[in-house]
Amino acid sequence: MSIYQSIFKKLLAAGTAAVVMGSLAAPTLIEAAVPFDDVPEKYLSAVEYLNTNGIVKGTGTLYGTNDSMTRGTTAIMISRALGLENQSAPDAGFPDVGGQYTNAVNNLSYRGIISGSGGQFLTNQTLTRGAMAKILVNAYNIPIGVKDSPFEDAVGAFADYIDAIYAAGITNGVTADRFGSEKEIKRGDFATLLFKTINRFGAGCDYDPNSTDNPDSQTINCLITEIARQSNVPPEIVKAVAEKESGWKHFSNGKPFMNTDGDGGIGLMQITNTANYNPDEIGYNVKANIEAGVDFLIEAFYNRNDLPKINNHDPKMLESWYFAVMAYNGIVPKNSPIVQATGERNTEAYQELVFGILDKGNLYVGDPQLETNIDKLNMKKEDFQYDPNSGKSITFLKDSYQLNAADLTASKQLFKVGDVVTYHSNRLRAIPSTNGSIITISIGSRVKIIGEPMSDQNQNSENHYVWYLAEDINTKKIGYIASPYIE
Repeated sequence: MSIYQSIFKKLLAAGTAAVVMGSLAAPTLIEAAVPFDDVPEKYLSAVEYLNTNGIVKGTGTLYGTNDSMTRGTTAIMISRALGLENQSAPDAGFPDVGGQYTNAVNNLSYRGIISGSGGQFLTNQTLTRGAMAKILVNAYNIPIGVKDSPFEDAVGAFADYIDAIYAAGITNGVTADRFGSEKEIKRGDFATLLFKTINRFGAGCDYDPNSTDNPDSQTINCLITEIARQSNVPPEIVKAVAEKESGWKHFSNGKPFMNTDGDGGIGLMQITNTANYNPDEIGYNVKANIEAGVDFLIEAFYNRNDLPKINNHDPKMLESWYFAVMAYNGIVPKNSPIVQATGERNTEAYQELVFGILDKGNLYVGDPQLETNIDKLNMKKEDFQYDPNSGKSITFLKDSYQLNAADLTASKQLFKVGDVVTYHSNRLRAIPSTNGSIITISIGSRVKIIGEPMSDQNQNSENHYVWYLAEDINTKKIGYIASPYIE
C-alpha cells in the first residue's frame, strides 16, 4: 500500500488551503460537506473528496457537474492532485498557454503527463474521454497491457490507455461496449475517474523522514498499515504493539523516544536489538523503526520453532499472533500466559496487555469493538516450564492450541482491491472520515472494495482503523467504508 492519500496535508504544506500545519495542535479537517447544489449522489463522493482536498472548485454554489472540461482546467486539477502547485519546471514552449495555466502545464509537460498538438497545448479546447485516460495513466503510472477492454472504440492513440484504466477497475465506459473515447468528458465524470484513480494508485503516506517532530496519529496509522500489509502482517497487531511500547510516540524533544524502563528501546516500536540495523536510521526514521518492529514479529511468527502455534497458524487471524507478540517482549517468566503459583491467567503478561489494547483500547472509539478470543485458549500451567525467580526463557511443553473456527478473528485491514465483503452499516461516507456526507445503503450490503485502504482524513483522529473506497454491488453507490464494520 501504498495506502493513504494524504493530499490534504500536502496541500496545507503547499499553502493551497487556508490553514497552516504545525507540529502541535494541528488543525482538524476543514468542513467536509460538499458546498454545491448541482452534485447528485452519483458524483457526491468524488466531488466532495476532491473539493475537500482542494483539487476541484466550483463557482458559487455550483460545481458544474454537466459542464465540459477544458484541457487547461484539467492541467490545473491534475497538478493540484499531484501536489505540484509550488514546484517549478522548464517552460513547455506552448504559445497558447499563459496566466493561471502556465505552472500546471509546465510541470505536467516536463513529467511527460501531457502533450500538445502541432506546437500548441490547445488550452481552451475541451478534453475528450480518451485524452483523460491517457493523462491518468501517465500521471499515476497505471500499468499498461494488463488486459484488453470490451470497448469497440478503444482504438488508435488512446487504446492502450483506455484498456489500462478499464483493467484497473477505474471505468466501465459509457455503455458495456463503448468507452466514449471521442466524447467530451463532463466535470462530474472527470471527478469520478480522478477520484477512483487516486484511491487505487495515488495512495501514499505523507511522511517527512527528515523531521524530528512526532508525526500526527494518522500518519503513524498510515505508515504502520502500509508496512504491515506489505509483509502480510495484520496492521491491527502492529498498531497495538506500538501503542503498548510507546503510545505511538517516536520523538521526545527532537531525540528518539526512550521509555522509562531503561532497556534501551528506541522509538515508536521500542527496538532493543539493533544488531542488524543502523541505530541512527531506526532512531530518526519512523518508517525504518516500524519496519524493524515488523521484522521481529515476522521472525517470531514464521521462523521460530520453539513457539506454540494456534490452529493452522493463519497469519490473517489475529489470535494466531499471540505467541509472536509474547516473543516481541521476551518469552520470560513475567510474560508466562499462566501464573505458575496459582494456575490463573496472567493478565499482566505483555501479550495479554497488547491484546487488551487491540480489543478495548482507543483503537475503535465510538465504533464496534474487536473481541479477539485469546481468553478461550485452553492453556494450563503445566504447558510452561520455567523458574519464576530467574530471567531465563520459558520452555513450551505444548506446541499447539486449538480454537473453534468461529472463535478466530480475521484481520479487517488486509482486504485487497476486488474483494467483495459484507458491510454492517447503513451508511457510506463521501470522504474517509466520519465528517463526510452520508450515502445511505442497506445494512449488510455486499460491497466491492475498489481502493487501497486509507487512514482517517482528520489527522487528529486517534482511531486506528482504516477506510476503503467501496461500491455497493446492488445500487452501485460509491463511498468509504470503515474497517470495523466489515466482515
